[in-house]
Amino acid sequence: MREILHLQVGNCGNQLGKLNWENIFDEYSIDINGKLEVNNENIQEKIGVYLEEKQDQKYIARNISICKYNEVLNPGFYFKNHYDERDFIEIENSWNWAKGYYRKEGDDDIRDLVRAKAEACDSLQAFEFSHSLGGGSGSGLTSRIIETLKDEFSDILFCFQTVFPSPKVSDCVVEPYNVVLSFPFLHMPDNLIFAIDIESLMRILLKRYKIPNPTYGDINHLAAQVLGGATSTFRFPGMINGDLKKMMKNLAPIETMNFLVPGFSPFTCRCNCMRHSGEIQDFFRDIVSENAMCEIVETNRITSMACCFRGFEEKSQQIEDFFRSEGTFVNGIEIKNIKYSMTEFKPRGLKRGASSLINTTGFKDILNRIHQDFDFMKRRNAFLHWYLSEGVEIEEFNQASHEVIDLIETYRSYEN
Repeated sequence: MREILHLQVGNCGNQLGKLNWENIFDEYSIDINGKLEVNNENIQEKIGVYLEEKQDQKYIARNISICKYNEVLNPGFYFKNHYDERDFIEIENSWNWAKGYYRKEGDDDIRDLVRAKAEACDSLQAFEFSHSLGGGSGSGLTSRIIETLKDEFSDILFCFQTVFPSPKVSDCVVEPYNVVLSFPFLHMPDNLIFAIDIESLMRILLKRYKIPNPTYGDINHLAAQVLGGATSTFRFPGMINGDLKKMMKNLAPIETMNFLVPGFSPFTCRCNCMRHSGEIQDFFRDIVSENAMCEIVETNRITSMACCFRGFEEKSQQIEDFFRSEGTFVNGIEIKNIKYSMTEFKPRGLKRGASSLINTTGFKDILNRIHQDFDFMKRRNAFLHWYLSEGVEIEEFNQASHEVIDLIETYRSYEN
């Protein structure tokens, strides 16, 4: 079994991680006591990728939760029996990358727990993180954990469910600093990042669902659906990218372009569900446009793409015919060159669904938006003292900034 060890860091990472685990347990038909409700050999084939089997065939999350408050195991949480209380490490949350990175609180506990979890695996394939780059823990503490684990587990791949912040959603003015300072740790070889753009999720809620004042709960609900689609390829048999190594080879063949933009259809929001025809063409249109995490416009180029259709027969002629059709997709990739798979296993709460992972030059627009805010503040020395007083040097700001600029230019070169 090629296991994945999940770490959720900071407040956002834990809120999102909690929803991810709810989806996983529901889609595996595991009840509130951790027992399989359905005896399905296809489910059991890959259930061990994310879950640990305990005594009496009880399943719990292979997860380490790092945050200030034990929010996942609060008394009213329906799925609390799906966790081991020993897998929680309480730390002080912060809004400053430097406080998260330089503070040593919990270091030994995190390292020891990761070692124990890794040693219990038959064949660990990856560490997977859920976190936000906006806060100090999700950015700074995650950076330090990456640095520590890379030294000790040099042969293990790293996968990230990364939330990119926006001033349209948050009022934390130093978020651009936190994002850029995290970049050298995130943008490393053998890393693969599922980029969740919070501004795009807000756009979907405002424009498609007409919700006037979306909450963080609404945003996290959509993000969890997107990530459920992205990780389904690891969780069910017969998928084209059955493990992380295959996914990296197929979708991130250019080492520096290792950010994947996910899409999902049909989104359900907490108050209603977007109606959908169920036609393959409509699913496909959604996952590369309206429901993708960044604007896929004609000037952007798709370098690689994979789709997963769920709730379909294993060999759906409708899907096979669509992907054999001639013609070129608007962003320069031929439909017949897109990798796709299908499975009978439905997304949570839906009869059918589709998801995509797209390596697109459009991701540069997210980076450019954040870097412009970073540069605006840094030129005015705004709030720098909060970081310098914690040990960050100006040269670290400069080096991180150059790395972001270099990647933006790399994406631009592929557009031409």
